[in-house]
Amino acid sequence: KALKAEQSPELLTLYGGLPSTQGEQQLAHIEKWVEKDPDYPELLFAAGLIAKRCEIWGKARDYFERSLAKKPVAATYIELASLLAQMGEHQASSELFQQGLQFTAEQQAAQALPAPVIQRSVNNANTSATSV
Repeated sequence: KALKAEQSPELLTLYGGLPSTQGEQQLAHIEKWVEKDPDYPELLFAAGLIAKRCEIWGKARDYFERSLAKKPVAATYIELASLLAQMGEHQASSELFQQGLQFTAEQQAAQALPAPVIQRSVNNANTSATSV
């Protein structure tokens, strides 16, 4: 009930990761939430985790891809890449792992740079783009 009221990202991730002997029921429950809020990336991620655990791989892939499109997060890259490997799509899995690593590196670099350096980089990129 607390999850329904709040739907916090942390609680959704925990819910999606809960081991359950009633995975299909858990999936049906979270899919009702997805119907009400189909653009909530953490909800899509949690649904993907549950579908993956139930071995409904096509559905898990769809949820992970939709979550990643809404909000790139390292955990989603990892889950989707490992799912693709399980499905035998090794090339796509490898590419996704590489994208996830690049995303993570960029996030860490952005956090390490002081704000004026980031602003100069953005300004330089904008100037280069307009002069082309």
